[in-house]
Amino acid sequence: KIIHGFTNEGGWFNQERCLYFIECDCEISIQQEVVNFGEANSVFNIVSEIICKEETKLNMYMGQNDPTNSSTINTIFCAQHKNSTSNFNIFSVDGKLIRNNILVNMMNENCCSNVCGTSLLENQQHLDNFILISHLVESCKSNQLFKSVYGGDTTGSFCGKIYVEKNAQQTEAFQQNNNLMISKNSSVNAKPQLEIFADDVVCSHGCTIGAIDEKSLFYLRSRGVPEKEAINLLINAFITDSISIIKIEEIRNEVKKLFFKNND
Repeated sequence: KIIHGFTNEGGWFNQERCLYFIECDCEISIQQEVVNFGEANSVFNIVSEIICKEETKLNMYMGQNDPTNSSTINTIFCAQHKNSTSNFNIFSVDGKLIRNNILVNMMNENCCSNVCGTSLLENQQHLDNFILISHLVESCKSNQLFKSVYGGDTTGSFCGKIYVEKNAQQTEAFQQNNNLMISKNSSVNAKPQLEIFADDVVCSHGCTIGAIDEKSLFYLRSRGVPEKEAINLLINAFITDSISIIKIEEIRNEVKKLFFKNND
């Protein structure tokens, strides 16, 4: 577990660089979060460079819950070699501005990458998710799944891209972005992208933006569930599946408390 702790008594802009070498035949799980011990309204710019060598498996969990009205810029560059797997899970619930830049390059065959993001925002927060997965060689797989709930005056954007090089045959790449708007004042811009130069591939992308389902809400209300509680139940159902894929029970329980406490 890596905690990026900042005191920032004098300066408000904080930068940090992390470099990870994942050796061959290793499996590692990393949980990281940002904690502000200094001034509010600060900015944290964290850059992580990751090299996954052959036969490695990386699981990275990133929690973003800053109550100090600060902004976080989280950038990850990941290069994968033969038979390696990377799993990135981002959980965002608080922060004035949150921006995630995830760039994955599959350098050798039989690589796999999964990038998932779950967010529950309210008040006047803004969230950006910019994802680029590049299939540079054949026989690689990737998956992007992002689920966001926007309330209050929140805004957000999703820009996810799958790039398939011309010699990257037998690629499998999927992308899905689902957005639930629980406030009329919230807004989101989504831009799913496919850029494919190979002809033997299986790729798809999709995006949904919608409000609480009125029929489901009416059903719960007709069973005596108060409106606020009924809305919280529907929100929980919307984000539960992306949380349940966390394999480490301790982290999964932490994330559940992080999200579901906001719906009390």
